[in-house]
Amino acid sequence: MYSFVTKTRTHSISAVTHTHTHTPSVLLHTHTHTRHQCCYTHTHTHAISAVTHTHTHTPSVLLHTHTHTRHQCCYTHTHTHAISAVTHTHTHTPSVLLHTHTHTHSISAVTHTHTHTHRIKTSYRLDCETFIGRQNHARDLVRSADLTQWDALVILSGDGLLFEVVNGLMDRPDWEKAIQTPLGILPGGSGNALAASVHHYTRASPVWGEDLLTSCGFLLCKGLISKLDLISIRLSSGARLFSFLSLAWGFVADVDIESEQFRQIGALRFLLSTLLRLAYLRIYQGKLAFLPAESQRESASAGFSTADSRLPDHLLVPLEQPVPQDWTLVEEREFVLVLAMFQSHLGEDLLAAPDAHADDGLIHLFYVTAGISRTTLLRLFWAMQSGTHLDWGCTHLVYRRARALRLEPLSEAGVMTVDGERVEYGPLQAQVHRGAARLISA
Repeated sequence: MYSFVTKTRTHSISAVTHTHTHTPSVLLHTHTHTRHQCCYTHTHTHAISAVTHTHTHTPSVLLHTHTHTRHQCCYTHTHTHAISAVTHTHTHTPSVLLHTHTHTHSISAVTHTHTHTHRIKTSYRLDCETFIGRQNHARDLVRSADLTQWDALVILSGDGLLFEVVNGLMDRPDWEKAIQTPLGILPGGSGNALAASVHHYTRASPVWGEDLLTSCGFLLCKGLISKLDLISIRLSSGARLFSFLSLAWGFVADVDIESEQFRQIGALRFLLSTLLRLAYLRIYQGKLAFLPAESQRESASAGFSTADSRLPDHLLVPLEQPVPQDWTLVEEREFVLVLAMFQSHLGEDLLAAPDAHADDGLIHLFYVTAGISRTTLLRLFWAMQSGTHLDWGCTHLVYRRARALRLEPLSEAGVMTVDGERVEYGPLQAQVHRGAARLISA
């Protein structure tokens, strides 16, 4: 059945190839991880080539890619097919910027990257410029780039690169206009939570791996734009971050960050890190408060005074002040985890918030209190694969819908993550800004 659908899409795509009227200008970011696998090589070909062929007028696209050089050159070669589709259907040479981030910093990774970019230049006659990037290079780039060159920013990576792009857009003086640039996601990392969420919003059956990539590529072809919530997160240092996916403290954050040492095994790193953390389960002390979603209040009575005018956090008061009276104070002070979800999926195969949507204006808040057994915690995450973890009636798992929250760790050491990226440890608070960005989605 699925192969039949795929063939149908292929005919549909090929039917419109001759309707393109201008050449897309593509800015291509490649993050290179050195791996020793070859099984993933053809997935990106279908998605990107679908993007190239399906628009009756091809918009200019800023394409950030996260390139895993999996044992020699097979993975990057798949991208050249997509680019060749552009060159064969348009009248002049597309302009491509290759931004390469070699996480391993190995000579072989850099050498392979140069080999692939040279192949693109020579075989497909592209105007191609290459950069060996660094962490936050994408953030720096979109902070100063002329966004009028592109109609959309497409990320072929995990969620971390999109986190960089979103915060780069919000760093701009013209942030109000910049953040309205449509964002697209194609899964190319280990977690791929946003890509899985985008697929989930179509109400189609769950898919993984190559099928997820094909699904996201097909949605990108359709080019439908939805609103995307942004969550403003204020840290105790005064720093401010903008999130689209999740905020985690405790077990989930520990697993995410500690799994980095097993990155070479791909998505299996999360399973291995989960089992290790279960064996040495930690308990964290802290205070948690939130503004219930049912609250009708439009602003905090004391107000939040700041020189930062970007998306004012009208529901928050300074961290040194008590939360407003209509906030809920969680009585428990010992937690295994606190997890705030802003999309449906925590990972490609973890449906954490089944009822969430990209622009529902909600923080889906979960916390697990101390006293839960290792077996029960493992079973909860197993049930999360199908989104049935809330049906168990586990007394240690609490779910609330909120519009804002405050989290104050009391334990001296710990890990906090935003969209899977580690942030400074300490008190923080967050508020959702409904539909502040735009997402290419169903």
